[in-house]
Amino acid sequence: MESTDDLDAVLDRQEPHATFRDARLVAVSLDYHSNEAVTTWNLCVGDPDDSMRAARERRRTGRLVLSGVLFWVMDPPQALDTRPGLPGLTEVAPLSEAPTDTGQQLARLLPVGTSGWCFLFEGWNAHVYCGARKLRFEWA
Repeated sequence: MESTDDLDAVLDRQEPHATFRDARLVAVSLDYHSNEAVTTWNLCVGDPDDSMRAARERRRTGRLVLSGVLFWVMDPPQALDTRPGLPGLTEVAPLSEAPTDTGQQLARLLPVGTSGWCFLFEGWNAHVYCGARKLRFEWA
């Protein structure tokens, strides 16, 4: 996939209400040999207009695969979150819109036609920045 301003655009329409909004990060696997990062997410896929709470809050696991990884960088956490559970995604934006100096510096390094993203996680109050040549999404 070419660069996009909306990470939800990489999601297939198998789950028409799927979104990275309020996603939970399950795992990150960086493979330097294959130059790939596989991130596993627990995503909200429920219909926000459904009258049943369970249907509105339905979640599903999927993988965002970054091929041709250019970087995966995480700020040090501003707090240690010792509560049980998965890191929650508070915000996601194209790297060019990163609110930090680090994010802006990394955005300037991205070659044309690549994708860069800035993720902010609650609890840690820390950003993760990634850049890759291609993105794809697959349901687990």
